[in-house]
Formats: sequence, structure tokens, C-alpha cells
Amino acid sequence: MQFHSLDRSGDTPSVDPTWYLSHSDEFKLHVDPSDRDGKGAAEYRMQRGEELLWSVRLPMTLAEAVVTDRGETIGYYYSTGFEGLDAGVSKGVFGVMILAADGTLRTNESTPRSSSRYLHEAPNPKCSGLIADEEHDRAIFRIVDPDVNRRQEAWWVYQISTGEKRKTLFPLEKMPASEHVRTLIAARPIKGTPLLALHWWRHEYLNPQVSTDSIAGAALTVVDDDANPLWQVAFPDDYEGKDGKDFSDVLRNRILQHGALLESNEPGGIEFLVASEMQAVRFQVRQEADAWDVTRLGSRDISMAEAFPPKRNGIQAMPLPVEIPEPLERLAPIDLELAGSAPVVRKVFDFTIDDQNRIAWIRASDREADEFVLINEQGDVLVEIPMPVGPDPVASDNGPERQFTWSACVWNRKNRFIVTRSEYGTETQSQAWWVDVDTRSVTPIDKLAAPYVEQIACFSDGGFVVLGTIHYQHTITDSIVGYDPQGSPTWQIVADRNRDKSDVFSPVSIAVTPDDQIILLDNIRETLQWFDRRGQFIRSINLEEAWGRQPSYPTGVFAIADGNYFVHDFRGRPPYVFMGQSGKVIGEFSPKFDTGRAVNDNRVVVAPDQRVWMTDFAAIYRLGTTGIVDLVLGTDPRNDPMTEMSGSAVGHGGWIYLVDGRTASTHVFESSGRYVQTRSMPAEYYHGQIHFPSISIDGQGDSALLARKDRNSSVLVRFSHEGQLIEPLRFPLEIEQFQYLPGTDHLVLALYNEVKIIDGTGRVLRTIRRRSDDRWLERIDDLAVATDGSFAVLVNGIVSIYDVNGDSLGVVPLPTTVDGYVNIALSPTHVAAIGNGKLVVLDRQFRTMRWGILEDEMQYGLIHFVAKDSELLLIPQFGRALTRYRITR
Repeated sequence: MQFHSLDRSGDTPSVDPTWYLSHSDEFKLHVDPSDRDGKGAAEYRMQRGEELLWSVRLPMTLAEAVVTDRGETIGYYYSTGFEGLDAGVSKGVFGVMILAADGTLRTNESTPRSSSRYLHEAPNPKCSGLIADEEHDRAIFRIVDPDVNRRQEAWWVYQISTGEKRKTLFPLEKMPASEHVRTLIAARPIKGTPLLALHWWRHEYLNPQVSTDSIAGAALTVVDDDANPLWQVAFPDDYEGKDGKDFSDVLRNRILQHGALLESNEPGGIEFLVASEMQAVRFQVRQEADAWDVTRLGSRDISMAEAFPPKRNGIQAMPLPVEIPEPLERLAPIDLELAGSAPVVRKVFDFTIDDQNRIAWIRASDREADEFVLINEQGDVLVEIPMPVGPDPVASDNGPERQFTWSACVWNRKNRFIVTRSEYGTETQSQAWWVDVDTRSVTPIDKLAAPYVEQIACFSDGGFVVLGTIHYQHTITDSIVGYDPQGSPTWQIVADRNRDKSDVFSPVSIAVTPDDQIILLDNIRETLQWFDRRGQFIRSINLEEAWGRQPSYPTGVFAIADGNYFVHDFRGRPPYVFMGQSGKVIGEFSPKFDTGRAVNDNRVVVAPDQRVWMTDFAAIYRLGTTGIVDLVLGTDPRNDPMTEMSGSAVGHGGWIYLVDGRTASTHVFESSGRYVQTRSMPAEYYHGQIHFPSISIDGQGDSALLARKDRNSSVLVRFSHEGQLIEPLRFPLEIEQFQYLPGTDHLVLALYNEVKIIDGTGRVLRTIRRRSDDRWLERIDDLAVATDGSFAVLVNGIVSIYDVNGDSLGVVPLPTTVDGYVNIALSPTHVAAIGNGKLVVLDRQFRTMRWGILEDEMQYGLIHFVAKDSELLLIPQFGRALTRYRITR
């Protein structure tokens, strides 16, 4: 059983408190930053064993350091953090620092940093690694090339004993062009010699004159003190798949992060990982006269764990808990008292409307085949057709499960529809079918070889155009493909990162006009582009120029009659803008109900009769000419139905409070499941669906529900125990989650990466920025409170526990199989977590662990310790049965 690692170095942007150990383990340096980004000062403490040798506060924080076996410290820093944020025009400095064994400064050389010319790149200079060669009194700082395409890193070479800079080298410059080396991955000194071993990423085009086919592999080079190559061996296709299998993404990422040079303590020894065969190949370097000779000695099998050992950081590994084999005992479930049966309109993915105003969509099912459903405007079912069952979700042995979604359902012509199912992941293909509602037949469209389908729009003769996305390992490519009425491709446009106005750059939505022109929305360039049905560019319009304001985030374009159209501007005010053929704004609207409540507009369709329809996945709405809903098919959110249980709390007497994420209404039940009341979210606080609502009950039995209004303001909407709306609490903060602390009038607030404890007046009593193991809090995934007032936050699979005052009580790592959207619960003695179809309970001392058995369809849920912490209550997202488990007898 594997657990989430306490050491997240290299996986997060934060500069955590770190121990640096000398190779002999005799010396160890602790660096404690004052800022999570590594800006400014840090506390330094050098020890020999447990003996403190020196301590000092320095005005800089080392981003990486090496401690020699003589107790010297070598490292580098960024005065304003790696990203150089909040530094204005100046990006601070990059500094090289060497400390003597007694902590005195040998060198502190700084170089001003400047902004990179490339998008999303940190300021230069920046360092990719540090090589300390104590045997030859040199330290090499590997400086990243400011030109990201050239990738010619520089070596700044310093003498350790004096702190003086000796020279600057460019290893790639010394390599013959014919060797196809592209990027230096790693370098190591060769013991007993002045030489270094270099590991290169090798990339070779097989026949560049006629093809772009290429192979990726490795090159191992031995260089002298001036980086002159003395010997090299190539493994040209080592990073390609073997025997029909793709090269492992995990292995590739490990190699890019750690390199393939293995540690060798033999004089003149080199050990190199041949990844395709998982072999450690041994070489011996010897000096003969004035030349160096390198001999291959042999090889051995090697495991991933040995090839990529964990970083030596002085952290004491936690003993693993004992796994109790018997699963948690299941008790009788709680059946919620809910009225009504499942409506016809539910679980709507994409939907469409034909020229008879019939509405069609794919309705998902947990247990049976998903169905194509066709209804009329009165909601009467006309056709239900089972769709083909998807492929086996298991991709390979120990591989991730494949995930699929219904990506498009569009009316094509007459009684024919197009339905597509797409797979998430890299380089996947979609499946497509013709659905004929007259014959009730489902026929594959064999020639539609599309990647992930983002959208389909149809021409008047039954031809259509597909907007698709191919996800590669490190890039995304968008394409637009035209098809004839038989489903055969006729033309294609692949997105190009050129800036010409006729090029497709970042398409997010397409529409087809009544005269069969294609409108394409580019949300990075914030433009609309027109193409004819053969894919030939016609014209473009810049939205900022047309609107006279900066768009918020354009996500959709929809064609209507007379060449007019409208654009969905996500979080725009208003979010929908009507435009004429010339680009002039002719109207705006915000979809809402007659009560003023906003509509969750997850999908939008323009019917052939020009009426606008929308869905929030639970119901389908038709809008009137003013943007007010005039027809609801499915459960009406104005009646506050229980559609999905997105948030929950358990209060006095075991009362259960369930928040419907769609409406933000709170449904209250007694511990037996008997319905008590529904608390409606006031329209002034409702701003759309709440995906992860946070609710808590105070000591008087009053409930509070977090309603975030904007980026720097949050409101807790409160109801009394009797269900009356009472004065809300307002905070000038962007709160992610909150909980009342039992036995006090205090609240604990989880922000993005810090926790605040406040009293009843709103005064901040304490701000917590670190996990219980002293590392910085990253994005907080969940917050839970125990009945004794202690609380826990979940960050990167680690549960940090604090007492009621915010003092650290310890950490509990979760099993790595409990992942995805993880929810936790806390009692005075246990931690529970659910995620990705796994439920686990561990004691807070991390000594024992027990699993709970879930229903097959249950992947995620909400959990609470109840009945004086003797039971665990599991709340599913859908349904009406709440599962109970016994914790103590």
C-alpha cells in the first residue's frame, strides 16, 4: 500500500522548509523560508548530527543547496521568488551563495533578472540544477538558456574553497551537430577523475527531406574540465515504445526530472539507465597515457524504485499503519423522505431541437444503457432508443481507467440526428452514430475519425462541421473538419499559432448560419471568424472593438436569422451579446426566471424557429424574447427540488442538512430521514450552480451556507434553527470553505492556501499558512471539524490536524488510491476519506487503517462522523439512501 508522500519538493511551486544533507550524512543544514515563494529572508541552522554548529538569519532564501562533507554550503536564490512576481519592472536578482563551514560568507554574487521574451516563462537568469564536485573543488550552476528554442544551457563554474567564479562553459556548443543531441538532462562528476558524465535527450529525424518521422532517445557523453567531449555512446530510440507498447509517461517524466545517470561510488565508474529495457549499464573510465578510455562492463536489471530513489532530505519516514482486514460494518441505511419520482428530463449532456420543435438528448443511466430521448414541447416522450454500450473502461494492467462522455447530440436533417461519444485522455478517438427516430436505428458513422468532439454544427443539406481537440502529452491541437451528408470528411483546418487573421488560433465554439457560413469564436484573440462551407476564410471581427469594452471570457457563438448571431461571454455583464451581420451590437440579455433567479446556462441551443433554449443538465429551459424563462421541462428550480446532494452538514440531534448545488437550497431532515423543511437561497445571493457548497451548523443550531459573491468578498447566508433567514455574515475575503468550531463562537475559514480562525466579531485570532509538518499549505482541498473543536485540512493527499486554537497536532497521509475529488471527515480519534470509489478510515495516530465497501457506482460522496462519533454517514451525490458504517462498538 502506498501513501501520499510528506515530501512534495519539486511537485509544488512553494519553497518549503528543507533539510540538506552532506553525502556522508555528517552535516545537515535546515533552511526555513519566511515566504512560500522563496522571497526574502530565511533562517539557517547547520548541525553535525544533533550538535548545533551555527545558526543565522540571512536576507535571502536558497532555492536549492548542497552541503559538502566539509560542512560548506553551496546554493542559489531568487530575491523575488522564481516567478519574480510582485516585483514591478525589476524582477529582482539571481544570486549564487557559498558559505564556509562556520557559516561565514565566501561569496554572494547577484545578477539582475529580466523578463523572458517567451510566454509563461519565468525571468532570467534561472538555474536548473547544481553540481558539487568536492573532489576537484568546483561547483557548477546550470543556467537555463533564455532562448527556449535553442536550449543551450551555460555552466557557471565556481571554486568552492575561495568562492571565486572560474569560468563559463556552454556544453551544447562543444557537441558535434551530427549527434542529434537537443537538451542536457543531467550531469555527474566521475569519481576519481576530473571528468563529468552527461546525459542528453537525443532527437533524430529519420528522413528530414521527405518526412517528419523521428525517434527520441538518449546519449551518454564523457567530457573534460572544459566540457570538451571525449567519448559518447547513443541509445537512439531508448525513449520510444518497444514491442508495440507506448513508452511510459511516468518513466519519461521521471527521466526528465531526475535524469538517467545513476549514482556510482566506484572510481571511474558510470552507471546509466537504459530505460526501454530497465537495465543499468556499467562503464569504466581509465586514463591511458594522455588519453581516456571508456569500456562497457555489463548491465543488470533495475527497478523504478532503485533507478529513481527518493531525495535524501532527513525526513523520518512514518511507520505504515496496520491494515485491518475486516471491512467497516455496514448498518441499516437512512432513507430520506423525498417526494416524487425521477422526471423524464434529467442528466442532460448535450441536447438539440429539430424543425418540429422536438427536443433530443442522451440521458445517462447508472445501471442500464444510456438512452437517446426525444420529447415534444409538452414533455411527452416520443422516442427512447438505447445507445451502444461504451468500451471496457480498463485500459491496461495497473493503468488508469478510460473515461468517456457523450460529447455531442445534434439534429442533422429530417428525422436524423448525430450523436458522438468521446474519450478523455491523450490522442483519443471519438465514436459517432446516425440516430434515425423513424426507424429507431443507431448506425455508426464509420468515416468520422474525429478526436475529442467539442461541438458539431450542421449545414442545410445534412453536411456538418466538427470542432475537435487532440490532447497530446504536452500540447493540445484544435481542428475543424467538414463532412458531406454521408459522413465523409471533405476538408480540414488545423489550428495554427500564427497571428494572421485568417488562421485558426484558439477555437472554442462554432456555428453555422442559415446560408451555410461557419462562424468560429477564438477566445484568446477574442475574435469571430467567418469561413465558407469549404473552409475558406471570409472575414473576421474583433469583439473588443465591436463591443467597445473588454470581453470577460467568450465561450460560445450562436447563429440566428438574417445573418445575426450572439456571443456568450462567460461572467460578462451581461453574459449574452446580440450582434448584427456587420458586427454592430444590437442587444444584450441575462437569462433568468421571473423571480429574478439566474439560469444555469451549461448548454445553449438555438432552435430552427429562432427560440433560445438552455439546460443546467437537470432540466431544459426555453427563453422568451426578453431572456426570461417561459417554459421548463424537468424539475423547476424555482420549487427548490432536491436534484443533487452537493454539500452537507450534521447538526444538533443528528439533523442532516443537504445542499442542492443546482439551486443552493438547503433541505433539512431528522436523523431518521424524515423531511423537516427547505431553506431557499435568496435571489440576491444566488449566482449560479454551487459545485462544492460549504455549510456548517453553529452551537445554537443556526445554519450558514457560503455564497461567494465576487473575488474579494464572501457572504455566509444564515438561517435560524427554525428556518428563518437571519442577518448574514460578510467577509472581505475569498473563502473556499468554512466551519464553526464546536464549543466556541469561532469560525475556521479555509482560503486558497491559508486558514484563518476568527471570533464572533470577525476578528482574526490566528492565520495558519503551514501544514502540521511545517510545510506550506498549498491549495486546500477540504476542511473538516471534529466534535472536540479540533479541525483538519486536506492538501495534496495529506491531512493536517490542528487543535481548537490552531496548534499543530500531526499529519495523516492518505492512501494514493483515495484520489480525485476527496472529501474528509474528522472525529477526536479518526480520519475518514472518500475518493475515486475508495472509502478509508485511519486513526489520528496513523496506526490502523480500515476500508469501507462502497456500491459499484459510488465514486465520490460526502462523509460525517455521527452518533457521538460511533458511526460514519456517507451521503451520495444522487439518490435518497444514506449509507451508515459502524466505527466503534
